[in-house]
Amino acid sequence: NTIIGGMLTSTNRFIDDAHLDFLNTDAYTGGIDLTQYWKDKKYYLKMNLAVSHIQGDSTAIIEQQSSSRRYFQRPDNNYNTFDSSRTSLTGQAGTIEFGKQGYSKWRWLFWLTWRSPEFETNDVGFLHHSDAIFQVFWAGYRFTEPFSIFRSMQININQWTGWDFGLNNNFYGGNVNANMEFKNYWQFGGGINLDGGSTSNTLLRGGPSIKYPGTSNYWLSIGTDSRKKIQLASEASSNYGFENSSKNSYFGISLVYRPLNALRIAIAPGISYANDKLQYFTTEEYNNEDRYIFATIDQVTTNVTLRIDYTITPEFTIQYYGSPFISAVDYYDPKYITNPTANKFEDRFSTDVSFSGDDFENGYDFNFRQFRSNLVARWEYRPGSLIYLVWTQSKTGSVATGDFSFIDDMDGLFNL
Repeated sequence: NTIIGGMLTSTNRFIDDAHLDFLNTDAYTGGIDLTQYWKDKKYYLKMNLAVSHIQGDSTAIIEQQSSSRRYFQRPDNNYNTFDSSRTSLTGQAGTIEFGKQGYSKWRWLFWLTWRSPEFETNDVGFLHHSDAIFQVFWAGYRFTEPFSIFRSMQININQWTGWDFGLNNNFYGGNVNANMEFKNYWQFGGGINLDGGSTSNTLLRGGPSIKYPGTSNYWLSIGTDSRKKIQLASEASSNYGFENSSKNSYFGISLVYRPLNALRIAIAPGISYANDKLQYFTTEEYNNEDRYIFATIDQVTTNVTLRIDYTITPEFTIQYYGSPFISAVDYYDPKYITNPTANKFEDRFSTDVSFSGDDFENGYDFNFRQFRSNLVARWEYRPGSLIYLVWTQSKTGSVATGDFSFIDDMDGLFNL
C-alpha cells in the first residue's frame, strides 16, 4: 500500500569549441515519488517532487532564460529577472493527486501540478514549458447495471484553472461529458466545454502578456456494434471563440471491415476548418520599438488513415499504415498589437498597418501536402523472440496557393 521511488540523472558535456557554448555544460535532475493507498486501494494519494540544476557559459543560460519555456525578457514579467551574466538556473516541480478509484460508482480526483520558472529537464527528457501551476478537479458517476435502453453509462464533470508563478490567472474552465453503451452495443458520447478568458505569456514570443477571449466547445461521437464484421463510427466537434475571435470545427468518420477473422481493414477520413483572428506572424522594429504583427488565418486540413492488419499465422503478421495529409493556409487582414490587455478583444490590435516585404495577401499562403506509409512484417519465431522487417516512406511538398481543393491537392500529393 505504500510505494516510494526516486531517480537521479546527469548530463555532462566537455566543450572545447566556442560555437557550442550555447549548450549547457552540466545538467542534474533528482526526484522522489510517493504513492499511498487506503481501504483496499479505494483511496489513494500520489506525490512527487523534482529538482533541476543546469549550468554553463552565460551564452547557454541566456538561451535558457529567453527560450519559449520561460521568456524572462517579457517587459511585464515582474517576478523573474533576465540576467545576461548568469551561469546557472535551479528549479523545482511537483504534483499532488488525491482521489477515489476502483469499482465504486462515484469516483473523483483532485490534482495540482507545478513547474517553477527555472525548472529545466530537456537535457535528458522533454519539457514543453515551465512557470506553470495547474489544478484539476474531476468527478465521475458510473451506471454499472443495465437500465432502460442502456447497458452502461458514465457521466463526468471537470474543472480546471492555471496560474503562472506571479500568481496571474492564465486560464480557467470546465466541462460536462457523458459516454454510454446501448443494449444493442452501439456507443454514444458527447460533452460541452466552457473556457473563460485566458492570458498568454507566450503568444507575443517574448513580448508582454496578452488577453484572449474564452471559448465554448462541444463534441459528439457515435459508433455501431464493435462485434460485427462492419463497424461505423463518426465524431464531430466545434469550438467558438467569444467576441467572434475564432472558430474551429472537425468532422471524421471511420469504417472497419473484417471479412475474415484474420483480416482487419480500417479507413478513417477527417476534415477540419479553423479560423483565428490572431495568428502570430512576425515581430518587426518600428520607431525603435517591437511591433507584433498578426493576421487572420483560415486553415483547412484533411487526412485519410488506412490500416490493414493480416494475421497469416498466429506467429506471422503483416500490418500496413498509409495516410495522405493536406493542409491549406490562407493569411489575410494583417494587424499589430496596440493594447494587449484591453477589455475588448477588438481594442487589443489595429488593422492600420502597412506590412513590409511581399504582398501580404499573396506572398505567405501555402498548401502543405504529405503522404506517410509503412509496412511491417513480424515473425515471432518462438515466444518472446521476434524478427521484423519494416518498409517506410514519406513524401512531402508544398505550394504557395492557400486555396483548398481536395482534387488538386491530392493530385499534387501523388505527383510527388
